[in-house]
Amino acid sequence: MNPYQPPRRIRMDLWQPAELAIHDAMQAVEKMPADIRLTNAVILLIKAKDLVSDFIDDNPNPLGEKEALKLAIAELEEMKEMFRYTQFGENDEHFENMPDWDKLVKVISKCKSSLEKEGKKP
Repeated sequence: MNPYQPPRRIRMDLWQPAELAIHDAMQAVEKMPADIRLTNAVILLIKAKDLVSDFIDDNPNPLGEKEALKLAIAELEEMKEMFRYTQFGENDEHFENMPDWDKLVKVISKCKSSLEKEGKKP
């Protein structure tokens, strides 16, 4: 890597679809009213994006690729439940039809199918 060139992960023009989808999900949460639960959701999304970027960059990861993907999936699913509750509370029948949510669901599905193709259960 050129020492004068910024790392790929901070250049949005070089992001992969999974990184962009997580970023879009963060932006959707940021548009909501201020609440500590939403701040926690954004923190989880930042961690998930970092894990996905680690995987894409093929950085050495002490957990290994399988474990890093499993952790990213778990954090995305935890964020999904937090987002569902903070947005809809107990009355969430419209949750699955949200267009912004579809992007995040696709990220989770891609991670799961990637692991399944390798014969590994997430």
